[in-house]
Amino acid sequence: MTQKNKKYNGKGNKLCSFVLAFLLIALPVSAIEWTYYDLDNEILQNPTEEEIEETAVMRVSDTGVTQYSLEIEHDFSGTWGTGYLENIGNPMPDVGKHWLNINEDVTCKVDGIVQDQYNLNSRYVATGFVAQGPPNTDDKADALIFDGSNDYVAISNVLINDPSSITVELRAKRDRLNVEERLFAHVNGIYAGFNSNNQAVFGTSKRKCEASVTTDTG
Repeated sequence: MTQKNKKYNGKGNKLCSFVLAFLLIALPVSAIEWTYYDLDNEILQNPTEEEIEETAVMRVSDTGVTQYSLEIEHDFSGTWGTGYLENIGNPMPDVGKHWLNINEDVTCKVDGIVQDQYNLNSRYVATGFVAQGPPNTDDKADALIFDGSNDYVAISNVLINDPSSITVELRAKRDRLNVEERLFAHVNGIYAGFNSNNQAVFGTSKRKCEASVTTDTG
């Protein structure tokens, strides 16, 4: 009789364990509740999704987890290119708002490969896009970049006979000051650049015109 009771008790223990496990699985998992804060560390009272997206910069859960927001944005308005504007640079994390745990190290990358119908696997950050310019047919922007070491650009000779006026427009971004620089020049023709007083200069071998104001870097 004792052996039978032990046998039934073993079955009963297994049944109780099964029922308990089933109940634990069936119990609803309560959702984590977050308290959101703005830049002034003020609590957002019953915020909407829009308020969270636009205003919240920190949140604390009811389990004690603190997270800060990381927002990835870009603005290519006014540009013309062949890429899809939401993935230019292929940023990682993606464009948008992300919540990251406090003290979590984050590495942002913006040099991914983006497909270009003219040049497959071209790499974009912000290069390759021309402000209100033509399509990027040769994977180059509408500007010249010099590294300061044996750089030059040459064009064919141009003959101008007795013009009533000549207009030359030049835009340059300087990276140094107090040095005389020639941005372009011809041996016996026109030249443009800056003098050692940081004034823009345009002239010929006989005459020159200097700006009345100085030009800084940037």
